[in-house]
Amino acid sequence: SSSRVNINRLSIIHPGQRLMVDGVVSASSDDALNITLDNFDISPLTALVSRWGYEIEGRSNGSAVIKSVLKHPEIEADIDIDSLRVNGLLAPPQCITSKWDFASNRARVYISDRITGDTTIRGYYQPANMRYLATAKIDRLKAELLQPFLRGVVSDIEGTADVDVRIEGMGRMAKLNGGAKVRDIGATVDFTQTRYTSSYGELSVKDNHIYADSIKLKDNEGHNAYYSM
Repeated sequence: SSSRVNINRLSIIHPGQRLMVDGVVSASSDDALNITLDNFDISPLTALVSRWGYEIEGRSNGSAVIKSVLKHPEIEADIDIDSLRVNGLLAPPQCITSKWDFASNRARVYISDRITGDTTIRGYYQPANMRYLATAKIDRLKAELLQPFLRGVVSDIEGTADVDVRIEGMGRMAKLNGGAKVRDIGATVDFTQTRYTSSYGELSVKDNHIYADSIKLKDNEGHNAYYSM
């Protein structure tokens, strides 16, 4: 039947990695599609974040179950991510957990640091209208990861940032909002090619744009300046 497709252990294999799909694709919640990841490359996920200037690398191991694939998908997953790099920067190993919320018809998603056990990102995905929300609270994030939002303004960023952001919306219409507290920052202003440092500053993000208000800076000769954008 065109409304019910049986898949029997379909495997996509590349040297050192495998993705296997097994189960039934249909509109019924009694039918499930099982996905198993074995050292599978996650770099294709870059397509989801490339608009913000990010590239993702890493390997995934675990499984996911999707019920009622053709009507109202119900998604549950438990996947470990290793050798994770974002724009070339190595991140701690992560665990992605998803549980289906029947009351809201959406998948609740949690991403946690497997070393500390801290949940760094939490949110949901609603397949029916492709709407999603995620909040991220990450301390001592490498400030270099803010570079895509500051391209053409400053470069060669160093330091750390305590980040508290929220992304919400549908597909490419999603908006990022929140803020970051930056510490021991160093950056080169592109227009003047002058290197500045700052012990502390606060950034805000509104609708995918980043703002700063009078961050105190010092150049290599000890002159003070204030930066806003």
